[in-house]
Amino acid sequence: MSRIHKRLTYANVVATIALFLALGGVSYAAFKLPKKSVGTRQLKPEAVTGPKVKTGSLPGSVLKAGTLPDLANYATKTEIKGKFLGSTVVVNKTIAAPVNKDAFAFGIVSCPAGFQAIAGGVTPSNIFFAKVSESGPTINGEEPYKQPDGQSGPATGWAGAVSTQGAPSGADVAKVQVICAPLG
Repeated sequence: MSRIHKRLTYANVVATIALFLALGGVSYAAFKLPKKSVGTRQLKPEAVTGPKVKTGSLPGSVLKAGTLPDLANYATKTEIKGKFLGSTVVVNKTIAAPVNKDAFAFGIVSCPAGFQAIAGGVTPSNIFFAKVSESGPTINGEEPYKQPDGQSGPATGWAGAVSTQGAPSGADVAKVQVICAPLG
């Protein structure tokens, strides 16, 4: 008992009491609050953001008009597809199917209105014979070097090219992809 008594200081006692109070509050909240008792009145404004919401957990009826881009109207060609990943949008476009032997394919894919390109790339189906010869952002549908003063605003899409020159075979398909994030 004297060994415990020697280590019993004011700081140790206060720290132990604080620990039990903190754990008691957390356990009370975890075990005493009824299910579904926290609602919109208890949440602070902007407390729930896109990254905190599990994909597919919200029904379409809770989304306000104009908060998500209308990708159905944006996809003017069947080869362009969009998919939401949190607040980003991934848009794919087939630039050639197939890319024949000793051929070259070039294409541009654009972000929906109100979005900017943050990344992109080019994918040929046969990486042994089809080589990516260009991959980079675009500004208003053109490569940055075509702008009068270089970078003239946010990137709005991605350009890419695939070449099969000198290869014994071509590729089944070549695609360009862009990852877009909301402006602002």
